[in-house]
Amino acid sequence: MTFVLGNRSLQTLTGVHPDLVRVVKRAIELTPVDFTVLEGVRRLVRQKHLVAIGASITLDSRHLTGHAVDLGAWVDGGVEWSWPLYFKIAEAMRDGADELDIPLTWGGCWQMINGVDDLYAAQTATLNARKPKAGNPSWTVRTFTCHAHISLSLRRQHEYLEFPHGSCQPCYRIGG
Repeated sequence: MTFVLGNRSLQTLTGVHPDLVRVVKRAIELTPVDFTVLEGVRRLVRQKHLVAIGASITLDSRHLTGHAVDLGAWVDGGVEWSWPLYFKIAEAMRDGADELDIPLTWGGCWQMINGVDDLYAAQTATLNARKPKAGNPSWTVRTFTCHAHISLSLRRQHEYLEFPHGSCQPCYRIGG
């Protein structure tokens, strides 16, 4: 089954970097899991709120410049936060980015996933490398309870870690 972005998702992409829009539009054609665009360009006041509540750890979010979007798996008329769905969405994003020759970094493993066959193994390696250290409360088991997002970073990558915040599911970022 081929999915299409709904009007709300298309409107949410307004102001988002054209490369990221192209990848999202291609990914929706490739994915076996329907998804919705939850958030695109974010205002600074919202970003400050997300930092204040622990849903982000940076005020330098790619959302502020239109280089990020949050995607949610759309199942039975609502957003579903099950990890297996997000691996499928990540694969579609990776495949779309590969076709369009746009570097893609998935926050589920915070590495470039272009050409990576096993996203689960990539995520496991990242989690093992970044296990909590004594005195470092920012990386906790709550990592697996957060919303999904995809970010496009044309300026830089891996400069901050948005994955470990309080209520975040698999996070994604596109960039090179």
